[in-house]
Amino acid sequence: MHGDSSCPASVTLGDNYLAQLVPNILSSSLFQTKRAVLNVVWDEDGGQIASIWAGPVVKKGFTSNAFHDHYSYLATIEAAWNLHNLGQNDASATPMTEVFT
Repeated sequence: MHGDSSCPASVTLGDNYLAQLVPNILSSSLFQTKRAVLNVVWDEDGGQIASIWAGPVVKKGFTSNAFHDHYSYLATIEAAWNLHNLGQNDASATPMTEVFT
């Protein structure tokens, strides 16, 4: 969603979409019974990225002081699922595993 003059209504559309989607995910039986996580990311300006993690294996109220970049998301999935990295950028990225219990 972009909140600029080219499409000012898209923030409202995005908020409404997430307001419907997120509760459905969080209340699903799969999400409630498995080691599942939901990650919502905002990357509006290419600078700092806001990221919210939710799920039964996520530390509640946790805030990370570690530096993470876009490749950290890939490194996190690779670490969680015991996968090999896909390239040098994710190989050198810090996974966001500190958010998990």
